[in-house]
Amino acid sequence: MALRVAPWGSGFGDGSEAAPLDSVDDALGRVADAGGGQILLSAGSWEVGLDIGGSHGDLLLAGRCPELSALTGVPGAETLHLRGGGPTLRDLSVVGGEPAISISGQVPAHVRVRMERVAVRESLDYGVLAVGTGADLTLLDCTIADTGFGAQRFGDGLEIAFGATVEANHLHITGAAGFGVMVFGNQTTTLLAEDLEVIDASDAGLSSQGSGATVELHGGRISSPTPPEDGEAAGV
Repeated sequence: MALRVAPWGSGFGDGSEAAPLDSVDDALGRVADAGGGQILLSAGSWEVGLDIGGSHGDLLLAGRCPELSALTGVPGAETLHLRGGGPTLRDLSVVGGEPAISISGQVPAHVRVRMERVAVRESLDYGVLAVGTGADLTLLDCTIADTGFGAQRFGDGLEIAFGATVEANHLHITGAAGFGVMVFGNQTTTLLAEDLEVIDASDAGLSSQGSGATVELHGGRISSPTPPEDGEAAGV
């Protein structure tokens, strides 16, 4: 099943190219009923608060490109919560939200998320948050920019916590009010990254805390930390 969504679509459409839907939520419900499928976004912007779980199967949610297709959130709510199945996000922007993207999975449940050419920006507390022993995230050619302080006062670009695993290739993070990347937990919590670039994170570019935290880096750059007015900053 492939459903197209466009601003000029209709709730009465069938999701075809000739009769697209106008709502991402509507398309997501139809994918859940089918046990999986594709949601293809035209150029446009949609305000959402999506909850994606196992009933959506190996969902593909794809836009035209990050400059043209955007999912936007609001303060105080997650823009995307991914908690089951094997969803792929591709060629789109996720803007705002608190956080923008939350990924949670606890064994025996698993969620395996893949993000390709996704731009996350202007969210609060976290750009991307991956939590739990059943949470696996792969990031390819993604950016996380301008993460600010929310209600929890974190401001981290990417946080990996309590057993989650993240593999990243060509990940660029800039403008985090807290840490660029935080790896945290007493369980095995892992970041494997190639060509990671972190610029202008206020607390530190990269922080690893807890007896189970593992970080493996190949190439990349962590530079130009900007100290907060009341503290100090470090690269790592």
